[in-house]
Amino acid sequence: MPGGMTGMDLFERFRRTKATLKGVVSSGYSSEEFLKSRELTTPGLTFLPKPYDVRTLAGTVRNCLDHADPVRASDPSG
Repeated sequence: MPGGMTGMDLFERFRRTKATLKGVVSSGYSSEEFLKSRELTTPGLTFLPKPYDVRTLAGTVRNCLDHADPVRASDPSG
């Protein structure tokens, strides 16, 4: 990302323009590690841990779009 901007920074920037925006954030960290390092309490934001396959990505995006308050930490490994 340019200028040191993170995906979360970009999401928050877009969210100021459209408050109902939903998003998926992905990280190589486990959900526990990610949650320790970031405040992931933003409504409409779903966490997808890496690595993931195309089906997991598609299912996560579908879940995010279908639900008013998506799952905050979805871990395909259980």
